[in-house]
Amino acid sequence: MVFGRMICAEISFPKVQQEFAFYAAFLAAMKVVDVCPVVLVQPNPKLEFIGNSSISFGWAGFNCVFEAVKSNKAVIKFGFRIFAKYFHKKPCFRFCSGGPAHINPEIGQGLAARMIPTPHFHRVKSDGILWAYQTPPLLDTAECDRIVSDPQLGANLFCQEGNLCSPSGGFVVIKTFAAELIMSSPNNVDPLDGATFPP
Repeated sequence: MVFGRMICAEISFPKVQQEFAFYAAFLAAMKVVDVCPVVLVQPNPKLEFIGNSSISFGWAGFNCVFEAVKSNKAVIKFGFRIFAKYFHKKPCFRFCSGGPAHINPEIGQGLAARMIPTPHFHRVKSDGILWAYQTPPLLDTAECDRIVSDPQLGANLFCQEGNLCSPSGGFVVIKTFAAELIMSSPNNVDPLDGATFPP
């Protein structure tokens, strides 16, 4: 549900609620992406750029994926997500650089305390509900401005908060691949053959 520039939605993770200690251990453990850099490609000019990598984790049968997305608009908007199907089909940990504020469930502190503006992280609390929160760098105006203007800085913060690293042990590198316009036609026919241009 959206109210102006706020999103008020409770996404429930019943499996996390049942096994919260397991989820907390998963977030706390170091996770390594299998592919680095993670290259974001645009499958269609109207869609966002997206890239992903499986995550090596060391728990038998536990599959998870890191995903990075970046808008195709002039205003930079990006996000990072960790999917672990064991917990839910939706990402169980994520970062949003822009967009509407998230409204957390009421805990007796009023609407002002519930509204978390972007940029923010989301993680599941012990009640099985996805909550938004901000870390100290996101509360510092100058640092926050640098992070939201540079997807790599956002990825670095995500790696720190989510205990995610590259195979070399450093930050996961994010690269955006912009496809080149190919000016060729079938059968090697020159599309400008016979065209005349004014002097």
